[in-house]
Amino acid sequence: MGGTGIAEAGMEAAAGGGFSFTVEGGALAAAHDVKMLSQEKALKAHALLWESFPKDEQGWPSSYPEDYAGCYIDDSSNLVILLVNPTKESKEAYRQLCGGSEKVMFQAAQYTMSELESYNETARKLAEEYELVSWGVNEKNNSYIIRVKTEDYGELSSQLNRTRSASPVILEATDTSIEMTASYIYGGQKCVSSTGSSTIGVGGTYNGKDAVLMAGHAVARDNLNIYNSANVKIGTVVKRQFDHWEAGDYAIVQLASGYASNNKLWPTGASIISVSGANPNLPVGTAIRKYGIATGYSYGTIENMVVEMRDDTTGITVRSMCSALMTNSSSTVPAVWYGDSGGPVCRVTSDGKFMIAGTLAGRDRELVEGKMQDVL
Repeated sequence: MGGTGIAEAGMEAAAGGGFSFTVEGGALAAAHDVKMLSQEKALKAHALLWESFPKDEQGWPSSYPEDYAGCYIDDSSNLVILLVNPTKESKEAYRQLCGGSEKVMFQAAQYTMSELESYNETARKLAEEYELVSWGVNEKNNSYIIRVKTEDYGELSSQLNRTRSASPVILEATDTSIEMTASYIYGGQKCVSSTGSSTIGVGGTYNGKDAVLMAGHAVARDNLNIYNSANVKIGTVVKRQFDHWEAGDYAIVQLASGYASNNKLWPTGASIISVSGANPNLPVGTAIRKYGIATGYSYGTIENMVVEMRDDTTGITVRSMCSALMTNSSSTVPAVWYGDSGGPVCRVTSDGKFMIAGTLAGRDRELVEGKMQDVL
């Protein structure tokens, strides 16, 4: 899931409109909606904490406090902040950064966020030699996860053991690889290009002109024409991001004459949804839902942040991603499939506002609790 793509692309979601949504999926969907609403206070606290960090040109923290080790939302909908050598004074200082929220808890940790993120460069270098699938910080477990193809696991494990006697790096072997969820290629509607079909994420503006956001890997290049399901041209790609070492996976489609963007999502089988704004950079543990033309609604929870992942087919690495364990709303698999790429990923606030958290980028099949499940 592209958690920062909206900000990077310069999209501006139009404000206004009420919230109207028909829940699909029965008890499962309802349970996820309840979970979303219960996390409201913790997410407000997290937003205040996030705003306190200095940012780089991509909108990502350029540095962290020296004792900060990450955060996540726990099963009781608390924002848990990890600190190295926490004190009564440091806890109170962080609580004030979070607006004095009673939903803020603390946990001692061994490694700071700065230490953990320093392994990004190590992973990139290793990716030049080994078949890495993905890598990034696991804030909840205060570790750094590197997933490598099984055939390279033994050799890489030996190398890491030789070079560092103790580190936060956890190496995981996998026989799966990231699959981009478009057949090599609006909100919630189908769009088509010469390279396949995908899902439109959200409407807005770009350089003062109406535009929509979709997945960068779902289109082959800039200046590509995009069509609707009736094979009528709706616009042209004016900016595309899906390049080695660069942040994000998005494409901006400037709309053709006669078409206008708005703040609406029109997913199949649901009432019209009005988007009230963007809510990127959500913490681990946040409940979300996604929509895509291939599989419809799926529900899940954000598992990891700041993941860099490697497309096994093209060899391209995409940065600034997050992953989420997804459960299909109809209790069938898969929860994510080809054509879902670019589809809106969102959360719902306690006052019924529909907030875009990002767009869908890819899928991975993992064995979770004894069964195969999909990871965005």
